[in-house]
Amino acid sequence: IAAGKILQGLIGLDKMLAQLTITFPLNKKDVHTHNRTIHSLLFTLWARQILELTPSFEAITLKQARQFFDLLRAGDEKAPYQMLGFEEVFVKDFMVSASGFEPEDTASLKDTLVLIWQEFCQEYDWVDVNALDPRFSKYVLIRS
Repeated sequence: IAAGKILQGLIGLDKMLAQLTITFPLNKKDVHTHNRTIHSLLFTLWARQILELTPSFEAITLKQARQFFDLLRAGDEKAPYQMLGFEEVFVKDFMVSASGFEPEDTASLKDTLVLIWQEFCQEYDWVDVNALDPRFSKYVLIRS
């Protein structure tokens, strides 16, 4: 991947996150209690939406995290879990925040979200829901 394409993707993510934090403000005191990354912010917000919880960047419980993965893996009988069909949902749900972006920013953001989804799948494709641990959760903020 060319450096310019990576930079375009980062610009798109930055713009999208700026929009999201207007709609769902970050709790400033909570920022220091969890290791917040672009991945953990996106997937925690998305998990809350999938679970029909109040949308926010706040950590979910371990029970909710297990429910989230159970939903994503509903079509999978065993590892490796492919979570088929959810890539499109993930990308579509976040592309809503890109309305009004320049076409090249929109295209780059979409490509970047696909890559983020693929990384998420690789991280969790062999992880059993009973093995989820808040200390080691890179993509979803889980309260301990």
